Amino acid sequence: MVEELINIDDQLPYNPSDVDIRQQQFSVAHLLDMITNSEIDPFWFEPGYERSGNEWSIEQKSRLIESLIMRIPLPSFYFDGSEHPWKIIDGLQRLSTFYSFLKGMSFELQNLEYLKNFEGKVFFELPYSFRRVIENTIIEAYVINPGTPKKVRYNIFTRINNRGRNA
Repeated sequence: MVEELINIDDQLPYNPSDVDIRQQQFSVAHLLDMITNSEIDPFWFEPGYERSGNEWSIEQKSRLIESLIMRIPLPSFYFDGSEHPWKIIDGLQRLSTFYSFLKGMSFELQNLEYLKNFEGKVFFELPYSFRRVIENTIIEAYVINPGTPKKVRYNIFTRINNRGRNA
């Protein structure tokens, strides 16, 4: 028996063929340069999306930096590249942590799980080789291209940021 084909197009709030998202890689240093040069807007806020970039504790931020030094891959970032500057759909806390730590603005490493000898250090106090590891870490990202319906952006955000809450 042949299954009947199901047309999902009339069940979705947008046409799936209009969705245009590319996968791209960036180094941490490149992403920070994009923020510095106003190519990414870290202050963009729209009701229902990620909050400010300062919601993580110093321990959470420190453990993220420790993960970079340990070369542990991070979850993908999501950007809305359909406008200039780009908007951060997912990854604001991580990107804010990179920015504040590498620019030496907000915190010293604390409560690290493994790299105890880096406790109390700021970025510029780390050995050069570890600073380079952090800056050169490659980040996987999905970038929404122009022409993709705005409803897709919100749909991606809600699906990603609902992990573990209703599962």
